[in-house]
Amino acid sequence: MAQIFDRRAPALLLVWSCCVLA
Repeated sequence: MAQIFDRRAPALLLVWSCCVLA
């Protein structure tokens, strides 16, 4: 799971940050 998460990490972090800051 770690490897897959690392691949999507950049995009997920951007989306997650927007949701949290929103």
